Amino acid sequence: MESDIDCIIRFEEAWKSLNSKTILKNFNLKIQIGEKLALKARSGSGKTTILNLIMGFSQLDSGSILIKGEELNSKNISRLRSMISWLPQNVDIIGGDESVLDVILRPFKYSANKEKLPGRGLIEEVANRLNLETSILENSFCNLSGGEKQRIGLMICYLLDSPIILLDEPSSALDKTSAKRALELFMTDVNKTVISATHDELWLDACTKIIELYESEC
Repeated sequence: MESDIDCIIRFEEAWKSLNSKTILKNFNLKIQIGEKLALKARSGSGKTTILNLIMGFSQLDSGSILIKGEELNSKNISRLRSMISWLPQNVDIIGGDESVLDVILRPFKYSANKEKLPGRGLIEEVANRLNLETSILENSFCNLSGGEKQRIGLMICYLLDSPIILLDEPSSALDKTSAKRALELFMTDVNKTVISATHDELWLDACTKIIELYESEC
């Protein structure tokens, strides 16, 4: 039985519409500390919307979202967001023509992350764990392949060492070997709550809970 004490994220009676389409209808969900949860649905059924709502990029029409028992609102969003690492579906937005190392270090310039600044040794270790050569750190981010950009995004999420990690289609551009490396990185830490929007069967099999979203329920 799920404990409310161990609940880190909760949706209560959540309603959300986009472009006149109901995405969430009376949606309730409890996510426990350390849970590895997957949101499974075909495109347009609400997977990314749920991640955006948790990040505060979008707001509910009605209902509430609680993070560690605190209802998410405009006054506390910045503070609560500092507890979350987020991998967007479009990894091109992570960086431009600067070096990969600069892209990785950019989030650590913000005051909320300055104390988490990783050393070069740790960055190289995580790169290796994700099947990347350390020489990639000197390359221009914009010249990387889609799979390499995705792994850099995963590196940033891991290095931020946040208790909540949101991953939007984390293995969509990865080959099987790289996907397995990513799973080993994110699914073995019992203290990290990982929420993934995915349809990758390999990723789904590694999760402790799968929530299937259906348009007919929305």
